[in-house]
Amino acid sequence: MIYLRYRVLFVMVTFSLMCDVISEDYIEGEYSLDFQIPNKRSDANKQSLACSKKSASFCFLRMTFAERQTAIEFGPGQREAFEYLIPPVYSLINWIPLDDSQEECCGYQSSIFMEKGERFGVRAVSYIHLIVTYFQTSNKALTYVKAQFNSLLCKNVISEVGYGRSRGEVRIEGDVYEEVDFVFPPNGRMNIFKFKRNQLRNTLTYAWFKQYVICQEKTWVCKATENSVNSWLFREMHSRWIKKYGLHALGRLFGYGWDEAREGFV
Repeated sequence: MIYLRYRVLFVMVTFSLMCDVISEDYIEGEYSLDFQIPNKRSDANKQSLACSKKSASFCFLRMTFAERQTAIEFGPGQREAFEYLIPPVYSLINWIPLDDSQEECCGYQSSIFMEKGERFGVRAVSYIHLIVTYFQTSNKALTYVKAQFNSLLCKNVISEVGYGRSRGEVRIEGDVYEEVDFVFPPNGRMNIFKFKRNQLRNTLTYAWFKQYVICQEKTWVCKATENSVNSWLFREMHSRWIKKYGLHALGRLFGYGWDEAREGFV
């Protein structure tokens, strides 16, 4: 009977999580997943040069929201929840600090979550879920491009890109030349892809970025299905939380019911 009771509790909380985790359809306003593009050249900007020491393809920076997503005022436990849940995830998406003085995990990631997620009413489990699952979905628009004109290449070399939902035009940041094509840093690539400024949103799509940038290193993004990723995330988060706090505290992870498990987490 005790086993059955815990199984029912587990299913109830899992179902609650699946219903409660914010999805793209319910995100209020604009949002963006932002990426740093590595550049090995000595004249590259500091962030891109640092990223090139971590990855040959990309470094994930953050997920941002333009508007608050819920009215919930969380307690201090959200940071603890995030820091306990992020370890098996951050390396899968190259969410690593570009400053070598910082530990690889998890202070860097949790600081970003607190500023860009928790402050906008997004709980730890939802922030992680959104980022990982959004890596797979291709229906995101280009939100911004940061680039620097390179006189040797005679091109605007891209250092950052963002994808999500934006009501306005693609935001261009950096010191760029108006009539010059945008390119990704060569970094030894045989093919140099060029993008015209007035066609950026139509050509520099997330589907292209996923195939030619992300999946060159993180092949799971293109191979895994959304259901398999969701299943892995739920299983991983459940098992880690239960291992540390016990099954009775599972509600604590999501901020639901079971009063004895809620203190400090909602």
